[in-house]
Amino acid sequence: MQWNFTRTRLREGYAIADVDAFLALVRGSLDGTAAVPLTPARVREQQFATVRLREGYDEDEVDAALDEIEARLAARAGAWGSNGSRGADARGKRGTDRPWGADPGVDADEARVAADRFADARAEADVKAVTLRPAGERFDPVRRGYDRDAVDALVNRVAEALRSRVRLSPEEVLADRFDITRRGYDRTGVDAWRDRTADLLIRRSLDDAPGD
Repeated sequence: MQWNFTRTRLREGYAIADVDAFLALVRGSLDGTAAVPLTPARVREQQFATVRLREGYDEDEVDAALDEIEARLAARAGAWGSNGSRGADARGKRGTDRPWGADPGVDADEARVAADRFADARAEADVKAVTLRPAGERFDPVRRGYDRDAVDALVNRVAEALRSRVRLSPEEVLADRFDITRRGYDRTGVDAWRDRTADLLIRRSLDDAPGD
């Protein structure tokens, strides 16, 4: 891959030497010659020194290139199954009806119910953990990410809903669209949290529904 970035001087830009050195690592990762290939997370977290009143690379163009590089590396990792999945049948280890790791002496249905309850409790704990963090620190910061104030406002609404069961629908959680800003929140982390929150709200609504 080749990149040709606009050079800046009067406005802030990324240090050319820093960017060029990192892109050399990127090329090695993409063509298979790197001893230790870069990961998508490593690209997402990359930061460069900035310069002013001397030549630098246009920050928006570099950021866009890094987003593309991250996507390519993520696609390649997915093709090779780098998520660590063992490819087991979703029903359980080696395709049995019993959840993986369940006690052989426990009824399969009981084990499945217990596993579901544990998963629900873990999901709720994960969602609540974010609401307990200080505003501005609820997700990892990245080079360009979701506007922190807007995301924090949503997190506060979720926290209120979980505390008092004020009605908040899954659709409302997923509907917000956030501006992209410098040093915003990691988009992947925020979106994953929103998905877990929506699932939690759906389960709560089912639990609260009157019985037939």
